Amino acid sequence: MAVSFASIQADVLSLLNALTATTAATAETAYTNAAAGTVASLSTDWPVTMIQESILDSEYQVIYEICLNPIHPERSDFNKTSSTLATGAVLPSTASDSTPFLGTFSYVKNNTNGNLLTERPLQIVKYAIENTNSMFALTPAIYAITGNTIHFTSGNAPVIVGPGAARATWTGNVRCRDHWRPAIVAGAMVRLLPKEGAWLEAMAPHAQLWADFIGQIRNYGLAVAKPTPSQT
Repeated sequence: MAVSFASIQADVLSLLNALTATTAATAETAYTNAAAGTVASLSTDWPVTMIQESILDSEYQVIYEICLNPIHPERSDFNKTSSTLATGAVLPSTASDSTPFLGTFSYVKNNTNGNLLTERPLQIVKYAIENTNSMFALTPAIYAITGNTIHFTSGNAPVIVGPGAARATWTGNVRCRDHWRPAIVAGAMVRLLPKEGAWLEAMAPHAQLWADFIGQIRNYGLAVAKPTPSQT
């Protein structure tokens, strides 16, 4: 989260041999300037816009994979909150700021007091709703999801909380934690090197590294590992 997109671009430019490097001092200056975002690619194979797009794709896929693993500890870094829902409402596909939700929702809470709602079978929620006008009325903090709709008792004003992200734009820092920097670099290289089939051998170590990183995310907390991209 403290790693800038420009600094990752500098790493990718260096790996592609797309920076001026006539002397050690020149190479140092070119890399430093690239990390500050002031040097473009010298390569006719990989223009700077193409490099930036590959980095954005790679960063988004890291986030996407984290969000899809419901027990990954970094999943909550991307939590978003929906708008307040009405009973019977269709489950939202986007948060209140229009960010798309990714993966399963984390929890449902009362947007008024912050209390969590407990998921119960639909029939239990129906009984509670039908009891609303009783002299023994209760307002239990419960909800049910059936199909793609949510149902709950009145007075709960629920919102859904879950991870969400859209593809970034080229500005500022990456949104995942700093230790994913080499993964983003590897993912960018995998996207760039297959051009015209001329660099497939050079791509191989980056592809393996990228597959290992994605596998690490997918397999966190699992007793049996899922296939990595190189196996699917």
